[in-house]
Amino acid sequence: MNHKRLQDIAGVTHVGLRRRTNEDVMAWDSELGLALVADGVGGHQGGEVASLTAARSIQADLRVALRAEGVEPHGDCRDRRAALVHELVRRANQRVRVAAGRSRELAGMGTTLALTLLGSDFATIANVGDSRVYRMRGGALERLTHDHFALAELVERGHVAPGDASRSALRNVLSRALGMPGEIEPELTHHRLEGDDLFLLCSDGLTTAATDEEIGELMRGAGQDLHRAAEQAVELANRRGGRDNVSVILMRIA
Repeated sequence: MNHKRLQDIAGVTHVGLRRRTNEDVMAWDSELGLALVADGVGGHQGGEVASLTAARSIQADLRVALRAEGVEPHGDCRDRRAALVHELVRRANQRVRVAAGRSRELAGMGTTLALTLLGSDFATIANVGDSRVYRMRGGALERLTHDHFALAELVERGHVAPGDASRSALRNVLSRALGMPGEIEPELTHHRLEGDDLFLLCSDGLTTAATDEEIGELMRGAGQDLHRAAEQAVELANRRGGRDNVSVILMRIA
C-alpha cells in the first residue's frame, strides 16, 4: 500500500565525469515514506561500502522497528518519530564503523546522509554532513538542512575570522559523517506537509555545481515527470564539469 500522501518519487545517480566509481547511494521505500541519499568518502572502495552500509542499515532497521512496535509507518507522533530516526542513524553509524574495522583498505571510511521520512501530516528531515534536502512550496524554495563543515563551525564559534575562511585548509572538511568515532548527532527537523509539496534530496555533486537559485528553477520546471527533472539536474552538474558523483531524488506530495 503506497503512502496516502506520496504522489510520485523518482531518482537518478551518476558517476560524473572525473570519478571511476560512484560512491553515492540513493534509496527510497514508498510504503514507508522513506527517501535517502548517502555520499561515501574513503580510499579504495571505502566510500561505496560506507554509503551502501548506511542505506541498507536504515531501511532494514526502519522496517523492523515499525513491525516490532506495531505502529503505522506514517504515525503522527513527532517525538516518537524523532527518537526512531536518531536510533536509525546511531545504528547506521555503528555498522559503518564495524565494517571499517574489518579491513585496512576500509579504515577511515564514512558517509554523509540526507533523509526524509513522511508522517501522516508532516515530514521528518535528518542530515549528517553536506548532502541536502530542499522543499519547493508555492514556487518558493527552502533548504531544510544545514551543512556540517568544521570550518563553518569554527567561524560560528569565533575561532576563525570570516575573512580567513576562504584560505583555510579546513574549508571542505566535514565535521559530521557516519563512520566517525563516537556518537553522531543528526540534525533533525519536522515540517508540516501541504498538497503539491516537492522535496529534493541530493549529494554535494549537485550543490557544488549549481546554486540554490538554479536548483529552484529546476524544481519549478519539474512538472509531472520527476524522473526527467532529476535527469536534468544531473545533466547540469555534468555540464559544469562533473567533478563528483551526483545523486538526486525528487518526491511529490499528493
